[in-house]
Amino acid sequence: MAISSRASSSPSAVRSKEGLIYLACLACVSFMLALSACRNVLNDDEEDDSFQVRMVNLIEDSPAVQYSVDSTVITNIGYLGATGFNAAHPGDRAVSFAAIRPASLNSSDTTTPIAIGGTFSQSYTRGRDYTVFVYGKLNDPKAFTMDEESDKAAVEEDFIEYQFVNAAPNVPRVDIFITAPEGQITSAEKLATVTFGQKTGTTKLKLFKRADVTDDTAALIVDFTVELRDSTSGDVLFNSGKQRLNEKTRLLWAVVNNTGPGPAKVKVIGIDGVTGTFLNTTDQATVRAVHVSPDSGAFDIYRNSSLNSPIALGLAFRDTSPYSNVPTGEVDLIAQPASATSVTILFVEEFSAIANTSYSAYTVGRQGSVDALVIADDRRSVPTQSKFRFLNAAPSLDGEDALDVYVTLPDQSLDFTASTTATTDDAAQFKRGSIAYKSTTDPAVLKSGTYRVRLAPAGTSRIVLDSAITLQDGSVQTFVLIDDPDSAELELMPVEEALVQ
Repeated sequence: MAISSRASSSPSAVRSKEGLIYLACLACVSFMLALSACRNVLNDDEEDDSFQVRMVNLIEDSPAVQYSVDSTVITNIGYLGATGFNAAHPGDRAVSFAAIRPASLNSSDTTTPIAIGGTFSQSYTRGRDYTVFVYGKLNDPKAFTMDEESDKAAVEEDFIEYQFVNAAPNVPRVDIFITAPEGQITSAEKLATVTFGQKTGTTKLKLFKRADVTDDTAALIVDFTVELRDSTSGDVLFNSGKQRLNEKTRLLWAVVNNTGPGPAKVKVIGIDGVTGTFLNTTDQATVRAVHVSPDSGAFDIYRNSSLNSPIALGLAFRDTSPYSNVPTGEVDLIAQPASATSVTILFVEEFSAIANTSYSAYTVGRQGSVDALVIADDRRSVPTQSKFRFLNAAPSLDGEDALDVYVTLPDQSLDFTASTTATTDDAAQFKRGSIAYKSTTDPAVLKSGTYRVRLAPAGTSRIVLDSAITLQDGSVQTFVLIDDPDSAELELMPVEEALVQ
């Protein structure tokens, strides 16, 4: 039941497509071979003489991260994800990490992952399950390890078992409170105080049938609430709201840094028993406005009918406002002409805001028929890659066919007559999707650089736009297709979403 950390850099000392299918297949084959080698090298199928190890990726600016034990690659996992357990021989072992490279359109580019820090070493004992928490940033990763006895007995009927680990540098010390009415904990009851890098012991809680349940054979449930409080002031830092759990479940929850709008500094993720992210019940969302109506004047945009909560003031064509906090639930966006001296409503757009999510409201359409198109943004910057998508907001295309979007290297041609066998010029492998008016493509990830974008009406080879885009490491962009009011031509306008550049 120990927690340990051995990393000189640790202060505790102790998210491509068709064009890249071929490369993806090669990477998959390489990974499977490496995983097979891992199982042979590390445990030789001798399960009796082994420990189990897994990784939780909490590196806030990471792509998928590959981890290795000694020189053997185990597997990789995305941000806030946990790998499965893998067996290895006991003894002194070194765990290391590397960032998975983004896709490239140049087949000669290396696919070798990027080493991202020092080696984290410790002695591993047979019969133990080790969970390695890797946190920090890509340029300064840190790690700590918790371990538990392997091969625990199944959780008994009528019970749940749970424990918590503090993996949030934002809260060096936190009190954990639990409410579980079906476990006869009807008000918040303190479970433990945990400092960063520590875990609670395992708590075994007996559940009782609810009074409104008449089926004596039904499985027992519990509405489980997690509350985190500042251990000094007693202030509530986080409340999960009711989370329904089933009997015979063993749970491991991790308190982690919150990188979204908040305002809570932390959130909770489920590692065992339940998975996913659990947010503070009072966390908010953010929204901004982007003016892409080519013949409209400047807008003032407000959050509610009182017109006293501005989102954007004096927003002109091609302008983008800063993000503003908004409550979760139904949000009204109301636009007026900039600096209007009387109430003149141009549009009202209602959207449902989800906690810890950022949104952009694009003012789409021609003057007199403008509306807001609200889409969710991805603001997490990853310094080893560029993420991007395309949005069709050109009023000239209203009612027209969708456009196929092709992204290539600058000097690559497009062959629209290629057979089903892919060639370097086959248009199909460079297609990033199709965009009808007021729609987006799925996000794509590529290495940084300059690329050529061509748009053609769906299913045709008639190019209606041939333009260049620049992708930068750490960038998250939406390339908005707009009408240039001066030239009456289509144009791609980049809109940045990332928190950090």
